[in-house]
Amino acid sequence: MKISKNDRLLPHLGLLNFEGDAVRAYKKLDGENFIIVDDHLEIIAEWDRLEIFEFLRGDFTVTTSYGKEYRYTDWNNDCKPREEKLDLFIGIVDLPVVVNRITELLLSVNENDLKRNLITDMQMMTERSMTPSIGVKYENGTEIIHRDVSDIIKFLESLKNE
Repeated sequence: MKISKNDRLLPHLGLLNFEGDAVRAYKKLDGENFIIVDDHLEIIAEWDRLEIFEFLRGDFTVTTSYGKEYRYTDWNNDCKPREEKLDLFIGIVDLPVVVNRITELLLSVNENDLKRNLITDMQMMTERSMTPSIGVKYENGTEIIHRDVSDIIKFLESLKNE
């Protein structure tokens, strides 16, 4: 089914663009839900903020009306909107939700997870009105700061999955 003319007036953002939006999101008036269309303006999904965030993390694919499957993380940054633009459009910068999710994951990491990954210290750093970051120190002296929300979540999940 094609997106209605009225819905085409909603704020929108191309999630994947290859000489035109292959996958585009329209933000519904409630600001919490999105209509996802393909390059034929056919509705291929309707997601809430969590689902769109999970799509951006690469948790699942979306299939166009003509059967083409897209996994967001399979494509390079040239095909994607800038992170700041995406975060503002989607409203991912909903700090309590992000901080709670990262805190849950951080609390689930135990000493064995750290030792197995050669990590000597790991801390969550928060600043008011900013998304948290995770500072990691390794046994070899390397220090890395993870700032991107999806990278932080993937990193913390990887500590448990090894």
